[in-house]
Amino acid sequence: MLVNIWAFSIPVEFRRARFCTEEEVRLNPDSHCITFDNWKSGIIDYYANGGGVQFDFTVEAGNKWVGS
Repeated sequence: MLVNIWAFSIPVEFRRARFCTEEEVRLNPDSHCITFDNWKSGIIDYYANGGGVQFDFTVEAGNKWVGS
């Protein structure tokens, strides 16, 4: 449960990211694809630069799980 609460406190671009290989990231630059190492570095930088907790419960536009 704590992991879920924490996940909603990090920036949206990290929460919505999908882990992929470096090759997949290179082939699909416009996707939400990111390597785990880049994701981890981004989270570390976020907290190193002040981070903070800002809960964001927004839903991505065009999400197939949300009705139109």
